[in-house]
Amino acid sequence: MGALKAHRSGFYPVKSNVAGCTTIKSPVLPGEEITLIWGDESETKKVGTSQKVMLHEVWVFNSEGKVCRFFQYAIPVLGKK
Repeated sequence: MGALKAHRSGFYPVKSNVAGCTTIKSPVLPGEEITLIWGDESETKKVGTSQKVMLHEVWVFNSEGKVCRFFQYAIPVLGKK
């Protein structure tokens, strides 16, 4: 989480939109719950540049309800030329 917070501190503001979310359980990992999130994010860096990305996030929670793994996949949304 520290790395995620450090990355986010370079942006102002960040706007996230969730398009879909679901939670799954795997018989292979009985003590964990996995949450899948899809959406997009618009970010403006403190230096003034901006970007928009489509996101897919995977949050894995242990039996104590704490995040034990996190994955984020992003692809830039290209503007019209």
